[in-house]
Amino acid sequence: MTDPTEALATARAAADRLVKVKRLNASLTPPKETRKSLLQQAAAVHPSGVLYGMAVAVKDNICTLEFTTTCGSKILEGYRSPYEATAVARLKAAGALIAGKTNCDEFAMGSSTEHSAYGRTQHPTDKTRIRDGGLGAPARRLLRRGRHQAHVRSGLSLRSRRIRVIARSDRRVGSERA
Repeated sequence: MTDPTEALATARAAADRLVKVKRLNASLTPPKETRKSLLQQAAAVHPSGVLYGMAVAVKDNICTLEFTTTCGSKILEGYRSPYEATAVARLKAAGALIAGKTNCDEFAMGSSTEHSAYGRTQHPTDKTRIRDGGLGAPARRLLRRGRHQAHVRSGLSLRSRRIRVIARSDRRVGSERA
């Protein structure tokens, strides 16, 4: 993708998908704010980056200039960071579009979003189940469209390695943790 109109189309499509899955509580950024930011970023991004036009959801404990950073806690509600995390700066330098903040356990101290002050992330098909991983895994699927997907969280190397929380997606709410 090297055409600016393609980046705008990708931004619009990502914003539309975020609105459709709002019921899953995976994104903490209001849809209108997300749409506005994505369109502004798509218009300004330079088409030479390897991630040009790719919408990226960022875990809520990673600072961005575009969105509030609450770390899944009401204590930090409304906090806007005066700086941007290095991972976010590198994503932007590569042409990525920051598509909002995803839900996480309060201060990222958990692995299933059960303990977020904003409510747990819902399983897409069964509300009695907890979705796998500390990402609130539906957030990984929010922006998925072919190869254009990404999700950034603590412990993610933008190079070759990835640290991942492994959990079973069939675990029931309130069940004993393994």
